[in-house]
Amino acid sequence: MAKCILLCLTFVSAIAFGQTATGSSAPGSLMSPAANQLPGAKLPGSPAAERPGTTRRVIAKPILNIDEDIPHAGRQLRNAVAVIIGNRNYKYAPSVDYALNDASVVKEYVVKAMGYRPGNIIYLQDATQGDLIRVFGSETDFKGQLYDYVRKGLSQVFIYYCGHGAPDPATKEGYLVPVDCDPSHVVLNGYSLKTLYSNLDKIDRVKQLRHITVVLDACFSGAAVNGTLLANVSPIYITVDKDVMASPNTTIITSSTGDQVSGWYDAEKHGLFTYFFLKGIQTEINSDHLNTVTAKQVFSFVDNGVNGVPYWSRRLNGRTQTPTFYGTNWVIYRGGK
Repeated sequence: MAKCILLCLTFVSAIAFGQTATGSSAPGSLMSPAANQLPGAKLPGSPAAERPGTTRRVIAKPILNIDEDIPHAGRQLRNAVAVIIGNRNYKYAPSVDYALNDASVVKEYVVKAMGYRPGNIIYLQDATQGDLIRVFGSETDFKGQLYDYVRKGLSQVFIYYCGHGAPDPATKEGYLVPVDCDPSHVVLNGYSLKTLYSNLDKIDRVKQLRHITVVLDACFSGAAVNGTLLANVSPIYITVDKDVMASPNTTIITSSTGDQVSGWYDAEKHGLFTYFFLKGIQTEINSDHLNTVTAKQVFSFVDNGVNGVPYWSRRLNGRTQTPTFYGTNWVIYRGGK
Protein backbone atom coordinates (compact mmCIF):
# COMPACT_ATOMS: atom_id res chain seq x y z
CA MET A 1 0.00 0.00 0.00
CA ALA A 2 2.83 2.42 0.91
CA LYS A 3 4.56 1.68 -2.42
CA CYS A 4 1.35 2.48 -4.30
CA ILE A 5 0.95 5.85 -2.55
CA LEU A 6 4.60 6.70 -3.27
CA LEU A 7 4.20 5.90 -6.98
CA CYS A 8 1.07 8.10 -7.22
CA LEU A 9 2.79 11.05 -5.58
CA THR A 10 5.74 10.69 -7.92
CA PHE A 11 3.46 10.65 -10.97
CA VAL A 12 1.56 13.81 -9.84
CA SER A 13 4.83 15.66 -9.14
CA ALA A 14 6.14 14.84 -12.60
CA ILE A 15 3.00 16.27 -14.22
CA ALA A 16 3.24 19.48 -12.15
CA PHE A 17 6.90 19.92 -13.06
CA GLY A 18 6.17 19.49 -16.77
CA GLN A 19 3.53 22.23 -16.66
CA THR A 20 5.85 24.65 -14.88
CA ALA A 21 8.76 24.02 -17.20
CA THR A 22 6.79 25.09 -20.25
CA GLY A 23 5.37 28.30 -18.82
CA SER A 24 5.55 31.58 -20.80
CA SER A 25 6.12 35.24 -19.95
CA ALA A 26 3.39 37.54 -18.73
CA PRO A 27 1.50 39.47 -21.43
CA GLY A 28 2.85 42.97 -21.92
CA SER A 29 6.06 42.35 -20.01
CA LEU A 30 9.45 43.35 -21.37
CA MET A 31 10.72 39.82 -20.89
CA SER A 32 9.42 37.44 -23.53
CA PRO A 33 10.57 34.03 -24.65
CA ALA A 34 13.50 33.17 -26.86
CA ALA A 35 14.47 35.87 -29.41
CA ASN A 36 12.32 38.53 -27.78
CA GLN A 37 14.25 38.62 -24.51
CA LEU A 38 15.83 41.92 -23.54
CA PRO A 39 19.49 42.00 -24.64
CA GLY A 40 21.72 41.17 -21.73
CA ALA A 41 18.87 40.07 -19.46
CA LYS A 42 19.50 37.10 -17.17
CA LEU A 43 16.82 34.67 -16.14
CA PRO A 44 16.60 33.46 -12.55
CA GLY A 45 16.46 29.75 -12.06
CA SER A 46 17.10 26.98 -9.57
CA PRO A 47 19.05 23.74 -10.07
CA ALA A 48 15.78 21.79 -9.98
CA ALA A 49 14.52 23.72 -13.02
CA GLU A 50 17.59 22.85 -15.10
CA ARG A 51 17.26 19.07 -15.34
CA PRO A 52 18.35 17.60 -18.68
CA GLY A 53 15.60 17.49 -21.25
CA THR A 54 13.51 20.28 -19.73
CA THR A 55 12.94 23.90 -20.77
CA ARG A 56 13.75 26.56 -18.20
CA ARG A 57 10.73 28.61 -17.24
CA VAL A 58 10.82 32.17 -18.60
CA ILE A 59 10.26 34.66 -15.78
CA ALA A 60 8.37 37.83 -16.63
CA LYS A 61 11.01 40.15 -15.16
CA PRO A 62 14.82 40.17 -15.43
CA ILE A 63 16.97 39.79 -12.32
CA LEU A 64 18.44 43.24 -12.87
CA ASN A 65 16.08 46.06 -11.93
CA ILE A 66 16.94 49.54 -13.19
CA ASP A 67 15.77 51.13 -9.93
CA GLU A 68 17.97 48.95 -7.74
CA ASP A 69 20.83 47.33 -9.64
CA ILE A 70 22.68 50.51 -10.56
CA PRO A 71 26.28 50.03 -11.72
CA HIS A 72 29.09 52.02 -10.12
CA ALA A 73 31.67 53.98 -12.07
CA GLY A 74 35.35 53.43 -11.39
CA ARG A 75 36.05 57.16 -11.30
CA GLN A 76 34.57 60.41 -10.04
CA LEU A 77 34.22 63.35 -12.38
CA ARG A 78 34.86 66.14 -9.92
CA ASN A 79 34.12 68.97 -12.33
CA ALA A 80 31.18 67.48 -14.24
CA VAL A 81 27.84 69.27 -13.79
CA ALA A 82 24.35 67.86 -14.35
CA VAL A 83 20.89 69.41 -14.59
CA ILE A 84 18.06 66.92 -14.00
CA ILE A 85 14.42 68.01 -14.33
CA GLY A 86 11.23 66.03 -13.75
CA ASN A 87 7.93 67.82 -14.44
CA ARG A 88 4.88 65.85 -13.36
CA ASN A 89 2.19 68.10 -11.85
CA TYR A 90 0.95 70.61 -14.42
CA LYS A 91 -1.48 73.42 -13.74
CA TYR A 92 -2.86 73.71 -17.28
CA ALA A 93 -2.00 70.32 -18.82
CA PRO A 94 -2.35 66.60 -18.06
CA SER A 95 0.15 65.19 -15.59
CA VAL A 96 3.23 63.27 -16.72
CA ASP A 97 2.69 60.42 -14.29
CA TYR A 98 6.19 58.98 -14.05
CA ALA A 99 8.31 62.10 -14.55
CA LEU A 100 9.40 62.34 -10.91
CA ASN A 101 10.23 58.61 -10.83
CA ASP A 102 12.32 59.04 -13.96
CA ALA A 103 14.20 62.09 -12.75
CA SER A 104 14.94 60.50 -9.37
CA VAL A 105 16.44 57.34 -10.87
CA VAL A 106 18.36 59.27 -13.53
CA LYS A 107 19.95 61.27 -10.71
CA GLU A 108 21.12 58.02 -9.09
CA TYR A 109 22.62 56.83 -12.37
CA VAL A 110 24.39 60.15 -12.89
CA VAL A 111 25.98 59.88 -9.44
CA LYS A 112 26.69 56.14 -9.29
CA ALA A 113 27.17 55.01 -12.90
CA MET A 114 28.53 58.22 -14.42
CA GLY A 115 30.54 59.41 -11.43
CA TYR A 116 29.13 62.92 -10.95
CA ARG A 117 29.38 64.53 -7.50
CA PRO A 118 25.98 65.03 -5.80
CA GLY A 119 26.88 68.64 -5.03
CA ASN A 120 27.31 69.33 -8.76
CA ILE A 121 23.77 68.28 -9.66
CA ILE A 122 21.04 70.87 -10.14
CA TYR A 123 17.90 68.85 -9.45
CA LEU A 124 14.45 70.29 -10.16
CA GLN A 125 11.04 68.74 -9.52
CA ASP A 126 8.03 70.44 -11.13
CA ALA A 127 10.11 73.29 -12.53
CA THR A 128 8.42 76.59 -13.33
CA GLN A 129 9.40 78.95 -16.13
CA GLY A 130 11.29 81.01 -13.55
CA ASP A 131 13.27 77.91 -12.53
CA LEU A 132 14.32 77.20 -16.12
CA ILE A 133 15.37 80.79 -16.70
CA ARG A 134 17.31 80.79 -13.43
CA VAL A 135 19.21 77.65 -14.40
CA PHE A 136 19.72 78.10 -18.16
CA GLY A 137 19.41 81.87 -18.54
CA SER A 138 17.05 83.92 -20.68
CA GLU A 139 17.05 85.04 -24.30
CA THR A 140 19.06 88.14 -23.31
CA ASP A 141 21.32 86.70 -20.58
CA PHE A 142 22.81 83.19 -20.71
CA LYS A 143 24.64 83.41 -17.38
CA GLY A 144 22.34 81.40 -15.14
CA GLN A 145 23.07 78.84 -12.44
CA LEU A 146 24.55 76.35 -14.90
CA TYR A 147 27.04 78.97 -16.09
CA ASP A 148 28.05 79.61 -12.48
CA TYR A 149 28.59 75.90 -11.75
CA VAL A 150 30.87 74.91 -14.63
CA ARG A 151 34.67 75.34 -14.56
CA LYS A 152 36.45 76.68 -17.59
CA GLY A 153 38.17 73.97 -19.62
CA LEU A 154 37.35 71.26 -17.05
CA SER A 155 33.60 70.63 -16.94
CA GLN A 156 31.36 68.41 -18.99
CA VAL A 157 27.59 68.88 -18.75
CA PHE A 158 24.74 66.36 -18.68
CA ILE A 159 21.15 67.63 -19.00
CA TYR A 160 18.04 65.46 -18.59
CA TYR A 161 14.46 66.68 -18.92
CA CYS A 162 11.29 64.64 -18.49
CA GLY A 163 7.96 66.40 -18.94
CA HIS A 164 5.79 67.96 -21.58
CA GLY A 165 7.07 69.62 -24.70
CA ALA A 166 4.82 71.65 -27.01
CA PRO A 167 4.97 73.45 -30.35
CA ASP A 168 4.25 77.06 -31.20
CA PRO A 169 1.41 76.60 -33.74
CA ALA A 170 2.60 79.62 -35.74
CA THR A 171 6.27 78.68 -36.15
CA LYS A 172 6.18 74.97 -35.21
CA GLU A 173 9.21 75.54 -32.97
CA GLY A 174 9.57 73.33 -29.90
CA TYR A 175 9.28 74.44 -26.28
CA LEU A 176 9.83 72.81 -22.92
CA VAL A 177 6.64 73.20 -20.90
CA PRO A 178 7.15 74.35 -17.28
CA VAL A 179 4.50 73.25 -14.79
CA ASP A 180 3.02 76.78 -14.63
CA CYS A 181 2.79 77.11 -18.42
CA ASP A 182 -0.42 77.10 -20.45
CA PRO A 183 0.62 75.15 -23.57
CA SER A 184 -1.83 77.19 -25.64
CA HIS A 185 0.35 80.24 -24.86
CA VAL A 186 3.67 78.42 -24.86
CA VAL A 187 5.44 81.32 -26.61
CA LEU A 188 4.73 83.51 -23.60
CA ASN A 189 5.35 81.14 -20.70
CA GLY A 190 7.24 78.15 -22.09
CA TYR A 191 11.01 77.74 -22.49
CA SER A 192 12.19 77.60 -26.09
CA LEU A 193 14.48 74.79 -27.22
CA LYS A 194 16.14 77.38 -29.44
CA THR A 195 16.97 79.48 -26.36
CA LEU A 196 18.20 76.41 -24.47
CA TYR A 197 20.57 75.34 -27.23
CA SER A 198 21.70 78.89 -27.97
CA ASN A 199 22.57 79.49 -24.31
CA LEU A 200 24.41 76.17 -24.07
CA ASP A 201 26.46 77.20 -27.13
CA LYS A 202 27.30 80.51 -25.47
CA ILE A 203 28.31 78.83 -22.21
CA ASP A 204 30.49 76.44 -24.19
CA ARG A 205 32.25 79.25 -26.03
CA VAL A 206 33.05 81.11 -22.82
CA LYS A 207 33.77 78.14 -20.55
CA GLN A 208 35.29 75.77 -23.16
CA LEU A 209 33.34 72.76 -21.92
CA ARG A 210 34.65 69.26 -22.54
CA HIS A 211 31.24 68.02 -23.72
CA ILE A 212 27.49 68.69 -23.49
CA THR A 213 24.94 65.86 -23.45
CA VAL A 214 21.21 66.65 -23.62
CA VAL A 215 18.63 63.88 -23.06
CA LEU A 216 14.96 64.79 -23.58
CA ASP A 217 12.11 62.46 -22.65
CA ALA A 218 9.43 64.71 -24.10
CA CYS A 219 7.43 65.03 -27.29
CA PHE A 220 6.74 68.25 -29.17
CA SER A 221 3.74 67.34 -31.30
CA GLY A 222 1.08 68.97 -29.13
CA ALA A 223 -0.26 65.57 -28.08
CA ALA A 224 0.32 63.59 -24.89
CA VAL A 225 -0.30 60.07 -23.63
CA ASN A 226 -3.35 61.20 -21.64
CA GLY A 227 -4.71 64.05 -23.76
CA THR A 228 -3.89 66.97 -26.03
CA LEU A 229 -2.00 70.02 -24.80
CA LEU A 230 -3.45 72.67 -27.10
CA ALA A 231 -7.06 73.72 -26.54
CA ASN A 232 -9.25 73.62 -29.66
CA VAL A 233 -6.26 72.87 -31.88
CA SER A 234 -5.36 69.59 -33.55
CA PRO A 235 -1.84 68.37 -32.75
CA ILE A 236 0.76 70.39 -34.66
CA TYR A 237 3.47 68.14 -35.98
CA ILE A 238 6.89 69.74 -35.77
CA THR A 239 10.37 68.49 -36.47
CA VAL A 240 13.08 69.80 -34.17
CA ASP A 241 15.91 71.31 -36.19
CA LYS A 242 18.91 68.97 -36.31
CA ASP A 243 21.33 71.89 -36.39
CA VAL A 244 20.12 73.59 -33.22
CA MET A 245 23.54 73.58 -31.56
CA ALA A 246 26.64 75.06 -33.11
CA SER A 247 29.13 73.56 -30.66
CA PRO A 248 30.80 70.49 -32.17
CA ASN A 249 31.26 68.64 -28.87
CA THR A 250 27.57 67.99 -28.16
CA THR A 251 25.21 65.01 -28.06
CA ILE A 252 21.41 65.31 -28.15
CA ILE A 253 19.23 62.25 -27.57
CA THR A 254 15.45 62.59 -27.77
CA SER A 255 12.69 60.14 -26.95
CA SER A 256 10.82 60.55 -30.24
CA THR A 257 10.60 62.54 -33.46
CA GLY A 258 8.63 65.78 -33.66
CA ASP A 259 5.36 64.22 -34.85
CA GLN A 260 5.17 61.42 -32.29
CA VAL A 261 4.03 60.84 -28.70
CA SER A 262 6.55 59.62 -26.12
CA GLY A 263 4.88 56.74 -24.30
CA TRP A 264 5.07 55.21 -20.85
CA TYR A 265 5.95 51.75 -19.55
CA ASP A 266 3.20 51.45 -16.95
CA ALA A 267 4.35 48.12 -15.51
CA GLU A 268 7.64 49.67 -14.39
CA LYS A 269 6.24 53.18 -13.67
CA HIS A 270 8.71 54.88 -15.99
CA GLY A 271 8.67 56.60 -19.34
CA LEU A 272 9.38 53.98 -22.01
CA PHE A 273 12.36 55.89 -23.38
CA THR A 274 13.89 56.59 -19.95
CA TYR A 275 13.46 52.94 -18.96
CA PHE A 276 15.39 51.78 -22.01
CA PHE A 277 17.98 54.55 -21.69
CA LEU A 278 18.84 53.47 -18.14
CA LYS A 279 18.50 49.78 -19.02
CA GLY A 280 20.96 50.40 -21.86
CA ILE A 281 23.51 51.93 -19.50
CA GLN A 282 23.02 49.08 -17.05
CA THR A 283 23.18 46.35 -19.68
CA GLU A 284 26.17 47.75 -21.56
CA ILE A 285 28.19 48.15 -18.36
CA ASN A 286 27.36 44.62 -17.24
CA SER A 287 27.97 43.15 -20.71
CA ASP A 288 31.39 41.49 -20.63
CA HIS A 289 32.41 44.00 -17.95
CA LEU A 290 33.12 46.73 -20.49
CA ASN A 291 35.59 49.36 -19.34
CA THR A 292 33.92 52.15 -21.32
CA VAL A 293 30.37 52.72 -22.51
CA THR A 294 29.55 55.43 -25.04
CA ALA A 295 26.38 57.35 -25.78
CA LYS A 296 26.06 55.61 -29.15
CA GLN A 297 26.27 52.18 -27.53
CA VAL A 298 23.41 53.10 -25.20
CA PHE A 299 21.41 54.65 -28.03
CA SER A 300 21.83 51.48 -30.12
CA PHE A 301 20.21 49.58 -27.24
CA VAL A 302 17.40 52.16 -26.96
CA ASP A 303 16.73 52.33 -30.71
CA ASN A 304 16.90 48.60 -31.40
CA GLY A 305 14.06 47.77 -33.76
CA VAL A 306 13.72 44.20 -32.48
CA ASN A 307 13.92 44.76 -28.73
CA GLY A 308 14.16 48.51 -28.10
CA VAL A 309 11.77 51.46 -27.86
CA PRO A 310 10.41 51.19 -31.45
CA TYR A 311 9.35 47.56 -30.93
CA TRP A 312 7.97 47.89 -27.42
CA SER A 313 6.13 51.13 -28.18
CA ARG A 314 4.15 49.30 -30.87
CA ARG A 315 3.64 46.25 -28.67
CA LEU A 316 2.68 48.00 -25.44
CA ASN A 317 1.09 51.24 -26.65
CA GLY A 318 0.18 50.64 -30.30
CA ARG A 319 2.13 53.72 -31.42
CA THR A 320 5.26 54.45 -33.41
CA GLN A 321 8.01 56.01 -31.28
CA THR A 322 11.44 56.59 -32.79
CA PRO A 323 14.24 57.97 -30.57
CA THR A 324 16.78 60.27 -32.22
CA PHE A 325 20.50 60.90 -31.85
CA TYR A 326 22.30 64.06 -33.00
CA GLY A 327 25.91 65.09 -32.62
CA THR A 328 29.05 63.29 -31.51
CA ASN A 329 29.72 60.16 -29.52
CA TRP A 330 30.85 60.49 -25.91
CA VAL A 331 32.00 58.17 -23.12
CA ILE A 332 29.32 58.24 -20.44
CA TYR A 333 30.84 55.48 -18.28
CA ARG A 334 34.43 54.55 -17.62
CA GLY A 335 35.60 51.78 -15.31
CA GLY A 336 38.85 51.82 -13.38
CA LYS A 337 40.45 54.70 -11.56
